Amino acid sequence: MPYCNKEIIILDLEKTPLIQVLNKMAVTKFKAERAIWLDNGNVNIDAGLNDVRAVLSDQVDLIKFCCRYTRDVPRVESIISDFVNENPNCVLVETN
Repeated sequence: MPYCNKEIIILDLEKTPLIQVLNKMAVTKFKAERAIWLDNGNVNIDAGLNDVRAVLSDQVDLIKFCCRYTRDVPRVESIISDFVNENPNCVLVETN
């Protein structure tokens, strides 16, 4: 699965816990009921379609994203940017 070049850093985990950010993104951007933790440690955020997953890293305040299809990466990166713009406790990080 290809990774997005945009990631989210949560500025204050006490103010906005990781699960709160993931649930809010799942509900507001992907029309899911909630984020679903998977057995492999990834998080399904797109209502069970499995086209987009949040990937947690060793850095506890960082959320990475991967897509099932390369063609979806630009759309998901746009969604990530919109989400960060609407949530002041999140910062956008661009990789590569």
